[in-house]
Amino acid sequence: MSTNVSTSTEQGTDLRTRRTKRHLRDALVDLIAERGYEAVTVVEVCERAMVHRTTFYKHYPGKPELLADVLDERLAALMAAITAHPEVDPTALDPDDGVRLMLRMVRSIHADRAFYRILARRDAVTLVPRLTDVLRRRLLDTPVGTTATAAHASRAELRAHLHASLIVNAIIWWLNNDTRLGPDDLAAVLAEELTGRR
Repeated sequence: MSTNVSTSTEQGTDLRTRRTKRHLRDALVDLIAERGYEAVTVVEVCERAMVHRTTFYKHYPGKPELLADVLDERLAALMAAITAHPEVDPTALDPDDGVRLMLRMVRSIHADRAFYRILARRDAVTLVPRLTDVLRRRLLDTPVGTTATAAHASRAELRAHLHASLIVNAIIWWLNNDTRLGPDDLAAVLAEELTGRR
């Protein structure tokens, strides 16, 4: 009997923690969209999330760690959308497969464009390197990235950085110019650039 009560309490605590973190992440994204990352304070995030400051600090040491959590969450969703066959080297994809992978990514970004539009803000200069680094780490974390790192760490690091930079900067350009280029065209251009095939 006591085991069930204990398990129920742990699940309730876990649910509360997840809900609190969700509210804090959402509040940060909303505030960044309104005023930019640098202008947002922890107090404002707490007020928007309706979370006490002591509760905030139980979960995050500060605003940078909350932002890192937001970026990790968004990148996990993006990588899930684009990683159809993680064991396949993207440079060895045939052009049609590359376009399909990139189209999944572009559609995922389009579905979450409220978040990605904050990257297109002029004051998002601090967010772009952070998102690029998170994406770089995620690319290295795939089976292909791990194998490439084992074979030649410096080359794998550079390739992951270049791919992450290309993707992030293409996203920013597209969000600023989405009426000039449709998702299919953006996916085709990214696939061509990433695979080196035209």
